[in-house]
Amino acid sequence: MIREMAQSLKKLGNALIKSYFNEWLPEKKRIDKYLEDVVLNSPILKSDRVQGGDHITPQERLLEIKEEHEGYQALVRNIERVEAFLDGLRSERRGAGAD
Repeated sequence: MIREMAQSLKKLGNALIKSYFNEWLPEKKRIDKYLEDVVLNSPILKSDRVQGGDHITPQERLLEIKEEHEGYQALVRNIERVEAFLDGLRSERRGAGAD
């Protein structure tokens, strides 16, 4: 039973790592590029004003869009979790190699 659980966890880990490299990173890169192209090159968004008359810079607008979009934030969290996991594995390997 423990062996089956370990194999299942290994398969799950492999699937998450595969998704990270083959789906999540490319998707985030695609979304980032699209949003940057739209927001940073839009004359309409460059003239956005906040209450009081100050302009919101395109970079601030871009950050605001990314922070407020739940799907984008979920993707970022998934990427951060896998990166933390991979960093932990690298640290363990370095520690094991030092012994």
